[in-house]
Amino acid sequence: MSIADFVVRQRQYFLSLKIPGQWEDSHWDACPWLEVRGIKTRQFPFTVLGTSTPLPHHFSDFAKAMLLAIYQLKRPKFSALVAYLLGIRRLYDTLSTTDCTDPIGLTNGHFHNVVETLKRQNYKNLYDAANCLEVLGKAIDKYKLTSVPIGFVCQVQPPVPRMRHDPTTEREALPSKLPSREAMVAYAQCTNNPINDREEILLRIVDLHIALGARINESLLIPFDCWVEREVRDDQNLVIPEEGECASYIECGIRYYPEKGFEPSIHWLADSDVPLAKRAVDRLTFLTRKVRETAIWQHENPGRLWDISPQTIVSRSFIHQFIGASQAYNLDRNLKSLGIIPVRAVRGNSEYLAGDIERAFLPKRPTQVALQKEGRVFLALHECLCIAFSGYFRFKEREESVNHLLPRLVSFSDIAGALGNTIAQSIFDRRNLTEADGSRISLRTHQSRHWRNTLYKLGGMTEIQQALAMGRKDVRQNSFYQHVAVDSELAFHSAFVEFQSYHEKVKYLQAGIIDGKIRGALADTYHELASRDPVNALEFLETHAGGVHVTLWGICTNDFSREPCSKHLQCFDNCGHLHRTNDAREAANLEKLLLLNLQVLEKMEDESASEAGADKWVEEQKRKIAGIRKAIALGDRVMKTISIQVFPGARGVTAPAKNSRGSSV
Repeated sequence: MSIADFVVRQRQYFLSLKIPGQWEDSHWDACPWLEVRGIKTRQFPFTVLGTSTPLPHHFSDFAKAMLLAIYQLKRPKFSALVAYLLGIRRLYDTLSTTDCTDPIGLTNGHFHNVVETLKRQNYKNLYDAANCLEVLGKAIDKYKLTSVPIGFVCQVQPPVPRMRHDPTTEREALPSKLPSREAMVAYAQCTNNPINDREEILLRIVDLHIALGARINESLLIPFDCWVEREVRDDQNLVIPEEGECASYIECGIRYYPEKGFEPSIHWLADSDVPLAKRAVDRLTFLTRKVRETAIWQHENPGRLWDISPQTIVSRSFIHQFIGASQAYNLDRNLKSLGIIPVRAVRGNSEYLAGDIERAFLPKRPTQVALQKEGRVFLALHECLCIAFSGYFRFKEREESVNHLLPRLVSFSDIAGALGNTIAQSIFDRRNLTEADGSRISLRTHQSRHWRNTLYKLGGMTEIQQALAMGRKDVRQNSFYQHVAVDSELAFHSAFVEFQSYHEKVKYLQAGIIDGKIRGALADTYHELASRDPVNALEFLETHAGGVHVTLWGICTNDFSREPCSKHLQCFDNCGHLHRTNDAREAANLEKLLLLNLQVLEKMEDESASEAGADKWVEEQKRKIAGIRKAIALGDRVMKTISIQVFPGARGVTAPAKNSRGSSV
């Protein structure tokens, strides 16, 4: 295919995408046809690198056609498409040094020249750049656009962290990946004592960001109606708490749009995160109510900024209520710089035409589309929870700096500035809070994501659970967020598999539970009992620390490393290891189990009357039902004793050696 035919074909595809503007434009807007988040303007520049000079006409057509071809082949996001376009512009720079700007003259040598140039410049993303060039070369060869195939292969090796998870590297990077204790304590002081409503908006957004463990772009684009509640169900049946508590268990979540895919999702919150997230949602709803009213009105009245007739004459003092200025008398000068001339002056107070004010500020209004993909709008500005007026976070200036005609999304730079990532005054600077060494506190938004994933790892969550909780599609990425490769942590956790005897294991578990290093139902029971009767608490620990397994019906104290399960996991069949606790879920599971076994017994009695040995089956089934009923009946006693053995008189399957018969084997 010739380059001319290739360009004609891609121009037709350009029209089908409904990209705004013309094919000949030197910049293409990415908003209507790509995944776009936030208020930042996103464009594709078809210009010579380092300048605003458009590429020559024939090479510009080639660059645009190649960009659309890559989009058809790989469907990349905006940032990836920009990288491919950057590679095309680099090829033009190399090609132009040979006094030839016709893309048909591109060869394998030009691709290698780009790589060598980047090497001399010590370009840090060399692998990414070379990889983009390889994709471009394959696309050119696929469509046979050059007389000689390009055949370029990326020979740059990927950086070490991309090839494998290196614990040593992670340990060295730990201070920058996780927030310091001083920084988290300082943030807690700030978020519980906001200086004013404007600062509180930023603090509540960060609260929500921490509670979700999401990416910052996901946190900033949470819908206004994000809060979700549902009753917890088990097999379509409500899970009912114990008597005296609430009517049913409620699960709380936040609706959001994951950065990878844009499919609307719900992040279900852990119980400990619910109060923080609920406060953030409620306060943001209240604090942004005026901004949202303005945004809704502007959305319903396209091309308008305020509910005032364009022909109305308004005074400077009236305009000052909407448009920020350090002083009221400075407003005239600011309006003049925008080309707005007063229609008259009355007693030194200038008066303006309302339509002139609108026309001057309308081009400055941020986009009213917060989230869209391929022309479909997922979120409009007024539908977002995190919005504010322009100038709302200029804390060193007066309240009058706010422009009440220009609602906008809260941006990443607003949050970064509040957390100390820019030279702007942060929430910590205003309170003179510093790190332990006296240095300035600077929290990065992604640190909370690393921090939460590390807690998940230390808490024992599976890799799949971590990926789901973090909104991650690739489980392999978990390892880069699990910063547990610290010697003090590993020494404790790895010791568990190095015991020389059963007694060492028991002593280790006992010490860990007493010190609070081992968490869980057993540890909670011990600490609750120790607060009332330390002697019985230690006896309980001696009994249970050897091997405890959580089952649906209670806890099993059998150590499977010494003896297999003699009941084949049917704990309710007169097993001496089964213990009931005060967990309401055990009672609910036992009730369901009882109902199921009663149905089985009824079917046995109806259908097995003529079967040989049927009476034995029925007898065994009745024995199991009796055991389940005994376990259920112990529920009242469990509340007083914390844990109770269900079948204290049960005999083991294995007979003692002194009672065993001799064998000929």
